[in-house]
Amino acid sequence: MTSIKSKSETLVVADQLAAVLHTFADDIEQGAVSIDGVRYDLAALLKVNVSVEPEGQQYRLKLKAVFQSDGPVDKISDGNEASTPTGEEERSATSASASYKTIKKRMKRDFKAIHESLSMGRLPKMSIIESFTMDSSLMVSFPGKGDESYASFQGALSLLRHSVALSDASAAWGAAVELSEIKRVCHAKHK
Repeated sequence: MTSIKSKSETLVVADQLAAVLHTFADDIEQGAVSIDGVRYDLAALLKVNVSVEPEGQQYRLKLKAVFQSDGPVDKISDGNEASTPTGEEERSATSASASYKTIKKRMKRDFKAIHESLSMGRLPKMSIIESFTMDSSLMVSFPGKGDESYASFQGALSLLRHSVALSDASAAWGAAVELSEIKRVCHAKHK
C-alpha cells in the first residue's frame, strides 16, 4: 500500500476564509475531500491537516492530506463534465513536466470560458474551474514570472472556486474581474 500526499496553500481575507472552510466541510459531508480543486474519495483519507495563520490583514490557509492508495487515488467527478476537452484531459501524466507555454495556453482558454459564462450570467462548469485551478498551481511554481502577484492571484482564484461551488454568480464575477486585473498588471510587468 502506498500513500499519496496532496496540499494546497492560499492567502485569503476573513470573508474568503469562512467560505473556504464551509466548502471544505460541505465536501466532507458529501464523502469527499477537495484539495486544490481536485475532489478525492473520503474513504481513502488517512490524515488531513488544516492550518490558518494570520498574515497582516489576510490569512494563510494550508490544507494537507494523505490518502491511502494501491494505485492512483480515486478522484470523484462533480458530474459537470465539459463538452469540450479541458486542460485536465489534455494534461500529461506528469504535470510537472508541462511547459510554461502549454500551461499558459490552457489557462487562457479556460479563463476565456469562465469569463464568457459569467458575463452571460451563468456559472462556469466546475470541471473548467478545476482545470484552471490545477494549471494555476503549476503556473505559480515558475520563479521569476510574477512572484509578487502569486499570493493575490491565488486568493482571488480561491474566492472564484468557492463562489462557483456555492453557486454565487455575483461573487464569482467579482473574483473573475479581480483575477483579470491581477493578470493584466502581472503581464504588463513580465512581458
